Order: sequence, then C-alpha cells, then structure tokens
Amino acid sequence: MTGVVAVVDAGGTSTRAAIADARGRIVARSRIGAGSFSVLSLRAWTRRMCEALEACANEAPITRAWIGSAGIDADESARIATEALRCAMPHVHEWTVTNDAALLCASVPRNRPCVVCIAGTGSVVLAYDAQRTRTKRVGGLGWLLGDEGSAVGVGRAALRHVLSEPSPLLDVILAATGAASADDLLSYVYTDDSRARIAALAQVVTRAAHDGHAVAQHIVELEAQAMAACIDRAAPPIPAACRLGGALFGDAGYLARVLHHIQTPFIDTQV
Repeated sequence: MTGVVAVVDAGGTSTRAAIADARGRIVARSRIGAGSFSVLSLRAWTRRMCEALEACANEAPITRAWIGSAGIDADESARIATEALRCAMPHVHEWTVTNDAALLCASVPRNRPCVVCIAGTGSVVLAYDAQRTRTKRVGGLGWLLGDEGSAVGVGRAALRHVLSEPSPLLDVILAATGAASADDLLSYVYTDDSRARIAALAQVVTRAAHDGHAVAQHIVELEAQAMAACIDRAAPPIPAACRLGGALFGDAGYLARVLHHIQTPFIDTQV
C-alpha cells in the first residue's frame, strides 16, 4: 500500500477525520474540537485540520485529502485554505477543500442533481447539478444573521422566549445552565463562547420536547418548518436527491418534523 485517502468533516462543534486504504476500508478515525473556517483564524484552522489528520494517521502516508469545512463558502476561501494546507502538509499530493455539506454528495449517483442540508451547530442548504457544480445556496449566513433550523437556531429561539415572557421552559434552561435567574442567563450567554453555549441548549430543548413540554415542542416545530422551507427553496425544478447531515438530524423528533414539512418530491432522501 503506497498511501491512503483522508476525509475531514469540520463543523462548528467538532472535527472528525477518517482514513481509508486502497481498498476503501476505513482504517482509522479521529475526533477533536470545532473546525469551522469562519470561526477560527486561518492559522488555527490549518492547525486543527492537521491535528485531525495526524490523530488518525497510521504508517502509510496520506496521498489525498478531502476537507469539508463549515465556513468554506466561496472559491476564494477554498483557495486560501488549500494553500495553507499545502504549506503545512506538503507530503499530501492532492487536496480538495469544500463546504462540509458537499461531503454529503458522495452518496448520490453522479448523474443525479442533489440538495444537501447541514443542521448542526449552524445550518446551510446547497444545491448541486449532475456535474456537481453548485447552483444555489440557501442560508449559511452564520449565527448572527441566520442559521435557521440549526442547534443555534433552536437554542436562540428558546432563549428569546424565556427572556421575553414568563415561561415554564425557563426552569428547564436554568437547571441546564446553572444560571440562577433569567438575568443570569445573559451573563451565561454573552461570553467569548456565546455561539457554542447557545447551540448546546438545542439538546436541552429537544429533550424537553420529547418529554412533552409544550413550549419546547412549539420551538422545535418552528425551527423544523424553517429548515424544511430552506430545503424547498434550494430544490431544483427537476428530480433530485436529498441528503441531510449534522447533529440535529440525529434527533428523531426534529428529523421527523423536517421530513413532514418538506414539500419537494425528492427522488430519495437519506440522513
């Protein structure tokens, strides 16, 4: 075996890498901290990608690597990221750097258009034609301007609700955060780690929704509707496949709600 192929999925919460041998068998995996290109500096992002690859590297040299990273949303950012990686790991012969959503296209036949959606810490929906040229983007505006239907979206909606009116959901969030009151929640949220703290509340809200909490169910429902609307907006006018990825789709209740509200008749939809 002369070399191996590596794939890195770098999101807003974690960075996962896998290495496959010449037969396509996964021989090593790793998982480390957040790796969004839009959140980290170029130097820190490059170091994070190298750490992810080195954490699962074995004796065989990596010959090709595909980096799918949140925050890579333009040709220029992909070019800058690629050059930084080439300098940091010159032994890798071939680099492909894309948005993390593009990784989901790998399971779609090459002659079929597809819509891919990420609902993790943040959210984005991308449409690709049969030649894998990106034709449309919906969302992907970051947690300050968008991220509808993401973990940030769910957490942000919950915080806005409990901070604007009396709500039984407040006690649930206070217990999860350790804050003593609604006012203390502001101190909890407004830190250097605001985005991650807001996103972490999504798990609290979805769990409360599973337990029958009416307010939590309403919040999850609205975010699922928003996510489904983004998917429909990205869908092409011809038959296409749909691929869903990201930690929030791991919640069965949220996934079911999104699937229920999607109006586009996709050829097939996979998570």
